[in-house]
Amino acid sequence: IRHEADAMARVSSHPTIVNLHGVGALDDGREFLIMEYCPVTNIADQVRAHPMDVPAALDLIIRISSGVEMLHRMGYVHRDIKPSNIMINAYGSPVLTDFGVAEPVGADPRSGRDAFSVMWAPPEQIAGTARAHPTQDVWALGATLWTLLMGRSPFEVEDGDNSAHAV
Repeated sequence: IRHEADAMARVSSHPTIVNLHGVGALDDGREFLIMEYCPVTNIADQVRAHPMDVPAALDLIIRISSGVEMLHRMGYVHRDIKPSNIMINAYGSPVLTDFGVAEPVGADPRSGRDAFSVMWAPPEQIAGTARAHPTQDVWALGATLWTLLMGRSPFEVEDGDNSAHAV
């Protein structure tokens, strides 16, 4: 949680990054993040049922890309951009969340935080052979755009084995 909060804090004031208000811990030691309220917790379910039209999908991706660019300027790579990590805030704007596997640019892929989603990750990230680099997020943005338009990941096989191992 502290790692995620550190990465989010670098950019949480950006209009397309979910606002981080604080970090806390329960008496039993479990930690938590206090973030802005977003009535739409992710857009994945919505686009699966009703894919977006081209103007709406491009608008969303361009807006999210501005936050991702700021994250890159701060020296970090998100490493898990996908529709389920995009929420819609109370003002109807998309915001990127879930910085749990974010890493500094150049970080070794064997850092132990590789719980990313293979359906949107680039081949070099899946293979674990490349250090964290902004190009990984660019790939994921492209795969996310495809999902917004088509209602599924570009690598999803209809009625097929879509497990991480099969992909």
